[in-house]
Amino acid sequence: MERTSQLLFALLALLWSVAPLHAGWFTHDDGQVALLQSQLQHQEACAGGWMMVAFILGIGCVIALLIGAAIGSRGRRHGK
Repeated sequence: MERTSQLLFALLALLWSVAPLHAGWFTHDDGQVALLQSQLQHQEACAGGWMMVAFILGIGCVIALLIGAAIGSRGRRHGK
């Protein structure tokens, strides 16, 4: 029991002596935060455009698959 209390006391003393850490990797520079926000907004705009292109291509592929399946089915029926 005494060993546990000594260990707890040592842990608390260590935590008390450690300097507080700063959250984040940048300092309190508002210019850097604004730059990062503008970069993020630009990336989101580019990603939104590419998502629209991918959606349209996906719809086109589904339509091409349906047309190809219909033509193939008709060809198999009339080929016999």
